Amino acid sequence: MAPPLVGFVVVLILSAAIYRLYKKKTTKSDRDVQIPDPNGPKNDKVSERGDDEINPTRSPRVYSYEELSRATAGFSEDLILGKGGFGRVYTGSLEDGEIVAVKRIYQNSEEGLRQYESEIAIIDSLSHPNLVPLLGWCHDKNGELLLVYKHMSNGSLDKYLFAGEARIRALSWNERFSIVCDLASALLHLHEESRPRVLHRDIKSSNIMLDCNFVARVGDYSLARLMEHDNTSRYTKPGGTIGYIAPECFQTLRASFESDVFSFGAVALEIACGRPAFDRDLTFCNMSLVNWVWSLHKMGQILDAADKLLDKERDGVQIERLMLVGLWCSIHDYRQRPRMQLVLEALKFEAELPILPCRIPGEPH
Repeated sequence: MAPPLVGFVVVLILSAAIYRLYKKKTTKSDRDVQIPDPNGPKNDKVSERGDDEINPTRSPRVYSYEELSRATAGFSEDLILGKGGFGRVYTGSLEDGEIVAVKRIYQNSEEGLRQYESEIAIIDSLSHPNLVPLLGWCHDKNGELLLVYKHMSNGSLDKYLFAGEARIRALSWNERFSIVCDLASALLHLHEESRPRVLHRDIKSSNIMLDCNFVARVGDYSLARLMEHDNTSRYTKPGGTIGYIAPECFQTLRASFESDVFSFGAVALEIACGRPAFDRDLTFCNMSLVNWVWSLHKMGQILDAADKLLDKERDGVQIERLMLVGLWCSIHDYRQRPRMQLVLEALKFEAELPILPCRIPGEPH
């Protein structure tokens, strides 16, 4: 074969390979997605989910902008479910009557585009009964970025925990304990069972959604990262929300599975205490719920932190167990925090708790 012809063939082969790689990356919405295994992990409440039940053979699809605009009455302010750093979430009603949650990413935001792509890549690869399911997305030619999730009919956990006009109602102890176990199961799946593993980076009560039977499902993956080669993620500023961010994140500018565990610990204490992780009434503890519960533990009075609404029905042994697990997860030295498998076993009294010190381990003297 003549040299010019050899060069032409090589260029042709390389061009074909590059084109196939490009198509693989840019046509995600048109390809088949992984279908949840009907014989995979199950939650004993799944069969009773009623109007929040998910069809296990349903694949995410592409929606049109016009369809989602009609569903949300032109993205009406009256239908806003919540607001975040990268967009707003609206209640929507599709033409077939299905109720959905539509996340609209802020336009003209390069960071928003990255979060949109990241959220699709992450949640599209996951299937677990304690994760909010992604139904589809829309990338409009005018720059609109929209994600469509299954609507969780009972809203977010924070609306049931904290006193005030926004609280829907108080949760019973059985509901609270079930929710914290659901959350632990979700994080166990993200950290240890999914491939690649997922670092959420924004575990908090407002990102924990409740379906019609109060099964908890973790949502909002805008800050999440896929962890293929390492268990840490470098970023330029601490991701997440004050009260839930692990102390080492401010020093190292890194998130890790251990910092997710710290956030879980803060939520566990919120569930037991009925107070927010960042509580302005706790000025003597730097407004930190974690620090307040540690201070009561130091005095041997940890049950004084329990939500008073539970006084008539609470199981003091279980509540103390939950708060001790919360403290274990929120130890300042991330190397001493437990993995989520051990957390779940400890909550169910299937594993022993360590003897926690009377002051926060790793806290400066």
